[in-house]
Amino acid sequence: MAGKVYLSGPTSSDWRNEVSKKLEKEGVLSVNPALRVCGNKEESVKVLVEDDKMEIDSCDALLVNFQKPSPRVAMEILYAWERGKKIVVATGESHVFPWLEYHSHVVVKTLDEAVAEIIKVLGRERLQVKHR
Repeated sequence: MAGKVYLSGPTSSDWRNEVSKKLEKEGVLSVNPALRVCGNKEESVKVLVEDDKMEIDSCDALLVNFQKPSPRVAMEILYAWERGKKIVVATGESHVFPWLEYHSHVVVKTLDEAVAEIIKVLGRERLQVKHR
C-alpha cells in the first residue's frame, strides 16, 4: 500500500510515535511535524507555518488527533481540505463541531479507529464519506 499521512494534533504526547508504527506496518509513511525544531520566535512562526503547509501538500491525507481541540489543528484541517486531502479525525470524547464534521471525510472516537480508516481511505479509489 502506498500513501503518506500528515499527523495533526497535540505535540505534548507520544501518540504520533504509536500511530507512525501502526501505519508503517501497513506500508504507509507518516509525517510528524513535531520533530522539527524552530529558531528564534520572529523567524520561527513563518517557518513553522510554511513548513507545515509544505508537508501537508506532500501528503495524501491527514490523520487528526482532535481529542484536545486547538486553533492550529483546525487550521491544518481547513488547509488540507481546501487542497483535496483526505481527512480522518479522532475526537475522543470531544464535541464534534459542525465545521470539523463538514471538513472531515471520516470522524471516529479513537486513534486506533482513525488508523484503520486511514488505511481504508488510502486503499480506496473513491472515498465514501462516513461519520460516527
